Amino acid sequence: MVRRLHEALFKTGGILVLGVFIYSGCSSPEERFAENIEQANVNLENGEVERAINVLEKLKSKYPNEPQILEALAFAFVQAKEYFTGAFYFNQLAQSFPSKTDYYLYAAQAWISAGDLDSAIRDYEAYLLDNRTDWNTWQKIGDLYLETRQNSKAIHAFSNSSQLRFNPKLELKASSLALQTGNLRQAEEGFSRLLMVEEEEIARQAHLKLVTIKHKRRQWEEVEKLMVEIENRFPEATESPELKQVNADIMTYQKAIEQEQKVKLEEDDRRKRLIEQQRARAEQLARARLAAAAEAENKPEEPEEVPPSELAIVEEEVIKNEEAPESPAQSLPTPPVSPEPPLEKSPFEKALEAARQIASTSSENAISRYWDAINLGDSSGVAFFELSRVYYNRTQFKEAEMTALEALRRAPASNRFLLSYLQIIRKTKPKPEIVGEIRKFLNKYPQNADLVLLLARIYAEPGGDTVAARRLYNLFFEMAPNHPEVDRARYEVRGI
Repeated sequence: MVRRLHEALFKTGGILVLGVFIYSGCSSPEERFAENIEQANVNLENGEVERAINVLEKLKSKYPNEPQILEALAFAFVQAKEYFTGAFYFNQLAQSFPSKTDYYLYAAQAWISAGDLDSAIRDYEAYLLDNRTDWNTWQKIGDLYLETRQNSKAIHAFSNSSQLRFNPKLELKASSLALQTGNLRQAEEGFSRLLMVEEEEIARQAHLKLVTIKHKRRQWEEVEKLMVEIENRFPEATESPELKQVNADIMTYQKAIEQEQKVKLEEDDRRKRLIEQQRARAEQLARARLAAAAEAENKPEEPEEVPPSELAIVEEEVIKNEEAPESPAQSLPTPPVSPEPPLEKSPFEKALEAARQIASTSSENAISRYWDAINLGDSSGVAFFELSRVYYNRTQFKEAEMTALEALRRAPASNRFLLSYLQIIRKTKPKPEIVGEIRKFLNKYPQNADLVLLLARIYAEPGGDTVAARRLYNLFFEMAPNHPEVDRARYEVRGI
C-alpha cells in the first residue's frame, strides 16, 4: 500500500521513503494513519492530485512534524505543478534534517521550474557546502550563475566541475567566458589544457583562442610555436582573417629581428674597430712617453730666457690697463642675445629610447638594452619600471619583482610603480603576504583609493572574506566617487 504511494510520487523525480509500520486487523492510530495514506495513494493513481493533497494536509494538521507527510506533500505539490509550495516543503525538510542535504537539490529543481533562479542558486549553494565533490551540481549552478550574469562565479563553478571530472566542453565554456570577461590568466590556463584533447573542434578553438591571447601579449616565440601546430593540425584555420593578421605581425616581427641582428653585428664590428684603434693609439702614446722620458734623462731641459725688452713691454701694458679707467664711450657694444640651442639628449635618455623601440618586437633584446640604460644611471626608476613590465610579460616573475622594487625604491611616491609592484607579487607570493604588503602601503598612504580597491578585490575572490570585501568596496566608493574604476567596481560588488 505504502509502496504504491511512493511509486506514484516518484514520477516527480524524487525518492520518497515512508517508514510506516502497519499492523492489519487493529484499530490503532497507526491503522488510521495507514488508511489515509492509502486513500492519498488511490487518489494519485487516479490522477486526482488535489484530493491526495487534501488528505495529506489533513494528516499534517494532526502530525505537523511528521517527515513522511511533509515529503509526500512536497512531491505531490511538484506533481501538481505548484512548484513554489513544493520548494517550500523541501526547504522545511532540509532545515529540519540537516544530514539529508538531497532535499536542497529537490528544492532547487522546484525553484527552477517555478522560475525563481535566485532561490535555486541559494539551495544549490547550501547543498554544495557539504557536497563539494559533486561535479554535476557545480555544473548546474554554473549554468544558473551564467543565466543570472554572475560571470565570475560561473567561471569558478565550471572550473570546479571540470577539475572534479574533466569535461572538455565545459572547460572550453569556462575558458571562453574568462576570455570574454578579461581574465586572460585563467583563460590561458584553460585553453592550454585543451590543446591535446581528442575532440578536434574543441582543440581547434583552444588553439585559435590561445594564439589570440599570446598575440595580444606580444609573446612572439609562443605565437610562432602555436601557429606551426595550427598549420599542421588545422590548416584550413589559417585562412581566417584573425590568423592572417597574426601571420602578418609575425613576419613583421621576424623582419625586425633580422634587422636588429644585422644592426647588432654592425655595432659589434664597429666596437671591435674602435677598441683596436684605441689600443693602437694607447700603444703609440706609451711609446712616445717612453721616448720623451729617455730624452729628458739624457738632456736636462734649461729654462728659456725672455729678453728684457719684452718683459718691459708686458709690464708697461699691465700697468696701463690697471690704472686707466674704462670710458663709457670706449666700451664695446653688448652683443645681441641669441636663443639657446636645444638641449641634447643624455646618454641615458638615448639608451632608454633605444630600448623602447625594440621592446614591442623583441623582448629578449630589449632586456639587454634596458640594462645598458640602467648602467648609465637610472635615478628616476623609469628604466627599472619598464624593464619589470618586460620581465612580467615574459613570465619571469622573480626578475619582474626585483626590478619593480628597484623602481619603487627610486620613486617611492609613484602610485604607478607601487600598483605595478603589487600586481607582480601576486605571481610570486602567497595571498597572506600579498595582503600584508598592501596593508603596509595602505598604512603609509591611507588616502590611496587604488590600494583599497585592490584589497577589496582580493577579499572578493572565492574563499575570501565577502563581508570585508563589501566594506572595502564601500570605502572605495566614498573615497573616490569619480575614480575611473567605479563602474567596474560596482559591477563586481553585485557578483559577491
